[in-house]
Amino acid sequence: MFAYETERAPLYVLRFVGRFTAADERVYLATLEDLLHRPPGFALVVVLQNENRMSADGNKQQALWFKQNRNWLGEICRGMVRVREHEPDHHHDTSNFRKAMPFPTTEVETEAEGIAWALARLEEAGR
Repeated sequence: MFAYETERAPLYVLRFVGRFTAADERVYLATLEDLLHRPPGFALVVVLQNENRMSADGNKQQALWFKQNRNWLGEICRGMVRVREHEPDHHHDTSNFRKAMPFPTTEVETEAEGIAWALARLEEAGR
């Protein structure tokens, strides 16, 4: 399941829980587009509670979206944190991901840590 939570704007939560369906993939890709139209100065918390696998086409669309919008994202996004709850021993190499993003990124083990990190980025930006 994919959920896009906007209630705490300018902090947005993208939540991947359980099985990731083709419909979830479409909603996720539409969410990326929505982010482009949000007021500048937001932070993202991406909660990954399973190993979600996008289709090959979905991966291509996501990569193309990030490539096309990289510069604008650098202007409007203050940071992104990936939360890998329930995976404390599962460390992911995020060095290439960090290099590709035009804003600060990190990875933490709990949603509370992720929210705190994102709020700190917003505070640094004066939001």
